[in-house]
Amino acid sequence: MATYRAIEAASSAIASLLDDTFVPDDFSGDELEFVVIDGSDFADGLPSGAGIFVYRIEVDGVRRHPSGRVDPGGRRDLPKLPVDVHLLVVVSAADAGTKLALTGWIMRKLEDHPVLPPGLLNREAGDEPVFRNDETVELTVDDVSHEELLHLWEVLGAAKFDVVLLPYVLPNLLLESTLSVTEAAAVQERLARFGHLEAVGS
Repeated sequence: MATYRAIEAASSAIASLLDDTFVPDDFSGDELEFVVIDGSDFADGLPSGAGIFVYRIEVDGVRRHPSGRVDPGGRRDLPKLPVDVHLLVVVSAADAGTKLALTGWIMRKLEDHPVLPPGLLNREAGDEPVFRNDETVELTVDDVSHEELLHLWEVLGAAKFDVVLLPYVLPNLLLESTLSVTEAAAVQERLARFGHLEAVGS
């Protein structure tokens, strides 16, 4: 489905989707940011807007690993690796009303766009696209228990900020291999072996 950069590209695509569709006039003209963040941002200060934070990536053990694609030369790549990418959309704003309004807007916007198209996924890829032109990525609400969400809140130090954590997941993201199933060397020469037939019964 995609190269090893699929997780990076899909996370950036979510931030780009929100940034592209955001209208400052709907939020009193506030300029808000929509970016991918990591753990250090919780210590250094969260942007006013929303951050896409990937906190867990796991191999999908339920689905079978799909076969690798066949290249023009007829060689088949190793099976694709299906992974589930769990992320938090971290909503932060100085004003409580803005934060809650932004939370509702983000949830509605992501519900309206549950499939990320290849043009959005490959926006930051440059000359080498991460996804092929016929590939998309699904985005859905994650089923996270209250205990796990509370644990994340404490570990990340989110209590120091006035934020809302929205759990989502990118299910069954398929990472392609660059290796073929057979790695045998090309034939160098052909040896002809001659022999003779023995008489029957000899």
